[in-house]
Amino acid sequence: MRRLFLLVLMFVSVAFSQISVDPVNVDFGDVPIGSAMVQTLTINNDGSTPVTVNITSNLPSVFSLSSTSCAIGANSSCTVTITFQPTAVGTYAGTITVSDGSQSIAVAVTGVAVSPLNVSPSNLIDFGSVPINRTATNLITVNVSSGSYTVCIDNAALPTAFSVSGIPLCGVGSVSLQSGMSAGITVKFEPQSVGSYSGSFSIRSGSLVLLTVVVSGQGTDPAFGQNISTSGGGCSVNPSSGISSLLPYLLVPIAMLVRRLRRP
Repeated sequence: MRRLFLLVLMFVSVAFSQISVDPVNVDFGDVPIGSAMVQTLTINNDGSTPVTVNITSNLPSVFSLSSTSCAIGANSSCTVTITFQPTAVGTYAGTITVSDGSQSIAVAVTGVAVSPLNVSPSNLIDFGSVPINRTATNLITVNVSSGSYTVCIDNAALPTAFSVSGIPLCGVGSVSLQSGMSAGITVKFEPQSVGSYSGSFSIRSGSLVLLTVVVSGQGTDPAFGQNISTSGGGCSVNPSSGISSLLPYLLVPIAMLVRRLRRP
């Protein structure tokens, strides 16, 4: 009888030595790069005996845990903090596994890193066709939605046909921007030969890439090109320029035709 009682007691202890977690999924939502957000994971011991849980993770390096183990008394709990500190725009996901040796629980962790900068009208600039040795200009405005940053422009991936001004180039200078502030950036395209051009430039704060702007354009033959002008930050074209550039080549044939028609 005593032996049976001990077996029953052991069964009851094991049956009630269970763990649970709250929440079962950790979603950080949108977090600006360069900032950090913390969430708490609560691990509960719903059993009648103390347990030690191990916490392992399969997470990107932008996530970190405050602890990898926790000793929990009967009917008690412990908390673990999870920090999400992204350094580049993107979606991040992974899992945390909580185990007491007999039971394991997987917790999904997700977060989206967003830029603290908004650009208007777009971070995609297409200059279209521009005659070589002529200049097209486009203006964009960058607004800071949150935080405070010291920024500069990295033009390492920008062909020499493009130029950028308004914010200092990295290595030359920088400017401080904080939430609610804006800055205008002028982008120019002056092709030196016929062909397609493309590249990008980034707005950086130290090692952080806050925003990338992609630019493209087509260098065309001046004899068939278009005169580019800008107004209100956009590009407009004057199609008459292509005809006027051909007039010198048409004057002689026209004059000969007129003389021929005047003969009796």
